[in-house]
Amino acid sequence: MNKKRFNRNSGAEKELTLGTILKRCFVFTLIFCLICSILTITLSFAFFKTPDPHSWVFTISLISPILASFITALALSKYNGSKYLLCGLLLGSMIFLLSLVLSLAFSSLEGFGILTKSAIIPSAVLGALLGIRKEKSVGKRRKKRI
Repeated sequence: MNKKRFNRNSGAEKELTLGTILKRCFVFTLIFCLICSILTITLSFAFFKTPDPHSWVFTISLISPILASFITALALSKYNGSKYLLCGLLLGSMIFLLSLVLSLAFSSLEGFGILTKSAIIPSAVLGALLGIRKEKSVGKRRKKRI
């Protein structure tokens, strides 16, 4: 029996267009909001038992968006598989614009200062760079003996 194997990588891979990258970045921006809120709630509960929990508010609001943008860009670059740098820059820019609009809409919102906004894009790009799929090198394989 000489069966032909189906090779998934043999066909031409679909090229990612800017439109599909923007759609995916928008969806992952929404995922960023979910991750950021979960991180904020988790860190708030973690620092609730400290002697002065109010002093940790700025730190929590600084760490949560940066860590969430890193995690989201890591997941986006794993999902896309190519054009990771463009994906990281677009995702970081979308998150930056989201935080800018939120800080303008809610002027009493603490923690969305210059430090947070300036660190979101580099953390997204770093997450995208670390999320690159690495091809495993496969040597010569032996044929199975029957």
